[in-house]
Amino acid sequence: MSHSIRFKDNQDGTLTDTKTTLRWLREDGWQREGKWFSWDDAKDWALDMNGIK
Repeated sequence: MSHSIRFKDNQDGTLTDTKTTLRWLREDGWQREGKWFSWDDAKDWALDMNGIK
């Protein structure tokens, strides 16, 4: 599977991995928030980004 087919740009700041159906942000926490995250902070941030928390 080629790179261009496997990852679909959703045009909303996310990519979808067509093999796993996972969605990924195009930017990491540092690029979006301007700070580094601890493991627990990153987990909380991911839950918040997914509307779970």
